[in-house]
Amino acid sequence: MARDNQPQEEGSEPQPDHSWIKRLHDDVMECLVAPFGPMGWSVDTVYEDDDPEPLWNVHAYPLLIETVGGSADGEVSFYHFNVDIWGVVEILTAEEEADAEPSAIFATFNFPGHHSAFSAPNVQVDGLYEGRAVRLHIYCVPPPTAKAKLLQYPDGTIKVKRRRRKRRKKKDDDGDVKT
Repeated sequence: MARDNQPQEEGSEPQPDHSWIKRLHDDVMECLVAPFGPMGWSVDTVYEDDDPEPLWNVHAYPLLIETVGGSADGEVSFYHFNVDIWGVVEILTAEEEADAEPSAIFATFNFPGHHSAFSAPNVQVDGLYEGRAVRLHIYCVPPPTAKAKLLQYPDGTIKVKRRRRKRRKKKDDDGDVKT
């Protein structure tokens, strides 16, 4: 499988190019019916057996939206969506033979009380994307640890929620905090 490395200076470690993850995100977004905006993504790698190339676990889920103003002020919810599964299958099999099928397609429905960061019902498609082994999970709900990333206003406008920056306390020459 291909390894993405950007040009490097002599003696420095190669820097991985993860821009393919954004391209995968954009391709999957095209498979959503009535998409409301970006999906939340989490990516990790797993090395199986003696394979030197990782399996990329990609977790996609709807972002939480906080309502601002109006009678629902402060409520947190998320949009429901439909997925063109065959579109996702095509994305993850495009590099295989023309009549190839994906490595695996699963629908997972976890039992009540099953707790993990990603324990919600999901569709999983295994395949290749730009030469990488990918296991894509598309969840119907955000993980329980998710926080609202979007704000929806009464006029229907949706904006990305900005993080507040913590103010750094200024210190004097002795390292004491100035008041």
